[in-house]
Amino acid sequence: TLALWERAVREFRILSAVDSSEKVKPLYSTSLFYLARAMLAENEQAKVMRLLDESIQLDPLNYFSYNLKALILGGQGDVDGAKKIYAYIVTREPKFASAYVNLGNLYWNARDYESAWDIWSMGHEALPQDPVLAKWTRVAEDSLKAMVYSGKL
Repeated sequence: TLALWERAVREFRILSAVDSSEKVKPLYSTSLFYLARAMLAENEQAKVMRLLDESIQLDPLNYFSYNLKALILGGQGDVDGAKKIYAYIVTREPKFASAYVNLGNLYWNARDYESAWDIWSMGHEALPQDPVLAKWTRVAEDSLKAMVYSGKL
């Protein structure tokens, strides 16, 4: 699939050069996102930030590119940068479940269980049918209850 997405990006690059309308930008942005994902699937260390930045520049509403960028930043240790991006996503698109899950995960991994619960429960409230947010909200709630009962909180 990497070769197909490379080809799609090349074709969108050409199309965007000859089409002055704004109609092609969201599709071009999406193709850059999928190219970045395909590159990461082949090599977890692939350098894709430039593609994601270009994707976001073309379509500032492409929250999938923001989300992937935040995942990468978090994986590289830039937790504050990742948190800022996730917070940006959930304020702009409150129905974007992955941003809640991933932001909660950052807090959970830092052992800030209260903040993780806050984020996941906020996401669960916005998306009550999402099974992942429901699960993690329960897990965090159970952990907080156990901490209260044991006197750790």
